[in-house]
Amino acid sequence: TDETAISFNSNSTDDFDSYYDAFKLFTSTANVPQIYSFINDNSTICAINSVPDIYTERIIHVGFKATNSGDFTITVNDFQLSEYHDVYFEDTYTDETYDLYNLDYTFSSEIGQFDDRFIIKFRENSTEINDLNNLPNVQIYNYGDYLFLSSEIDDAIVGKIELINAVGQTVMLTENDNLYYTKIPLSCSNGMYVVRLINKYGMVTSKIIVNR
Repeated sequence: TDETAISFNSNSTDDFDSYYDAFKLFTSTANVPQIYSFINDNSTICAINSVPDIYTERIIHVGFKATNSGDFTITVNDFQLSEYHDVYFEDTYTDETYDLYNLDYTFSSEIGQFDDRFIIKFRENSTEINDLNNLPNVQIYNYGDYLFLSSEIDDAIVGKIELINAVGQTVMLTENDNLYYTKIPLSCSNGMYVVRLINKYGMVTSKIIVNR
């Protein structure tokens, strides 16, 4: 097994910092897959990559090296980031994107070094920051087998409602045309989900935990 680390440190920069970053040292041991990320210029390969902040969006390229072909799994062991950020893991070879918060991604690879295979995208999200985005206030919550949305603005909950599981897959997609209040049956299994409402004002997201 192998690991790589990405951290946010206000004392670091977008360049290589000897106090906070570490070069990737590839092992010569056979049958050991290796993973690494790139500094901002995409030419410096790191085992530890520290960046100062996310701004509104930050993209980090992640590479992979395989000394034998087969199936491999990438997991997240320690994730510490504000809930006001969305983090996505993209496999550019399969065109698949997953939520990084609970990533457990299995993929196939041939022998070789693939510097352009993966991308991690960090974004500030709109979860519960409606005032900052000039969006009407929308209450999103669940109880029992139902998802509830309500607002004092008549058409604020009119639009597309999407339920996304921990690996970024859409498990429910529906259109709502009820005003002020709506109640939607939930048929998903227990776990954490993101509810995404897209209305004429923009997008509102909120996390819910289903535990029946």
